[in-house]
This record gives sequence, structure tokens and C-alpha cells, in this order.
Amino acid sequence: MLRGYSRLAASGINRMVRVTDVTLYLFCPRKLYLVGFLGIRGRPTRESIMGKLAHYAYLRASILKITEDRVEEESVNIAREAVEKKLTEGLSDTEVKEIVVKTLRFRAENPITGGVEVEKYVESVRLGLNGQIDLMEEHTPVEVKYKSRAEYRDLIQLTLYTLLLEDVYGWDIDYGYIDLLKASRRLRIEVNNRLRGDALKLRDKVQETILMGTYPPARDKCRGCDLKIECRSLFH
Repeated sequence: MLRGYSRLAASGINRMVRVTDVTLYLFCPRKLYLVGFLGIRGRPTRESIMGKLAHYAYLRASILKITEDRVEEESVNIAREAVEKKLTEGLSDTEVKEIVVKTLRFRAENPITGGVEVEKYVESVRLGLNGQIDLMEEHTPVEVKYKSRAEYRDLIQLTLYTLLLEDVYGWDIDYGYIDLLKASRRLRIEVNNRLRGDALKLRDKVQETILMGTYPPARDKCRGCDLKIECRSLFH
């Protein structure tokens, strides 16, 4: 198995990149340029606001190790916290409650019995990578997505976090989870050698792209991009 602490996993390029740089590159190299190099941020959409609310509720429920019998009570507290943090702008009270309750019920279906840590930052100079993992259940990384299905870039993201954890802590991690909040579905992902090899090749490609400043043409994902106006004004 190609572990994160393996010699073959080390980066040969002196350039630190974020794990999210790799996922942005997979979505569209031009978006990596806009976000990573120019620092442009997209405008909040209704979908992104709902996603931030669900994400917040899920991580709070994870810290609380919520159980089914506490969902109704804790949903009131978490919804109030989200409003105070201005995570619910544009959403009605009913929508906020529905999202929080649904999210907490999903969390209760997958109970945490051991240690839990949220938004865990990891960095490895040897791997040339850093990033923030949504959730750790003991030694198992969990990526939390407001989606109905997982995409290839989500698998790569989880794999890069796995490699980072193995290098930093010397653990052997064979699988992780992707929790899909829209579908209330947990996917167990076997982090095999193919994913590990693909993830490291993509890391190298992103390092080269950033160093050389040669961003390939945009991919055909403009319809779902929150930066398409900025992109077209710069590249068209």
C-alpha cells in the first residue's frame, strides 16, 4: 500500500499546496486561478447558504455526539446559534428548522462512540500538502458534503487527507467516509492504491500549474460555477 509516510509519496517539488487547490483544479483550472491566485470569492447563493447551515449543524451535532432522542431539543439550540452567526440569511424559519432537523437525524443514524475532532488542520512539508479535514472520528477522516452524490474530486480530497494523516501521525488508514447531507447518506470509501496514486499525481500537477502559472482552458462546468462572470471577463 502506498502510505502517506512512504518514500514514494514525498513531493519532488518545493511548493506547498492546499488540498482544496487540487479539488478546485479538478473542477476547473481557471477557477483555481481565480480563487487561489487572485483571491476572488463567489457570491453566496441560496444553495451555498443551505449548505453552510447543514454543514454547521452536522459538525455541532458531531461534537455533541447527538442521539435520536435529543434531536428535537438540540435542533432548537443549533438553529438559534446558526441565526446568531448569520448562517441563515435568505432562509425562512421553517426552512432553517427543516434543514437542521434533517441534518441532526442523519447524524444520529451514524452515532459516534469514540473520540471526535472537527475542522482538523494537517500539514506536511514532505508531501507538500496542507488542509482542514471536516471531521475526524477517532483515526477515520470524514468529508461532509451538501450533495446528493459523491464526485471524483471528493474521493481525491478524502484520499489526500488520508495520506496527510498517515504521514503526520504514522497511522495506517484504509478507509474514510463521505457524508452526503442532501441525501442523508454515508459512503464508506476504501482508500486503495489507485486512488492514492491518482491523488499524488494530481498534487504534482497542481504544484506545477501554480509554479508555472500555466492554467489549462476552462472545463465545461460553467453553468454550475459561481465565478463564471469573473472568468468570462478575464479569459474571453
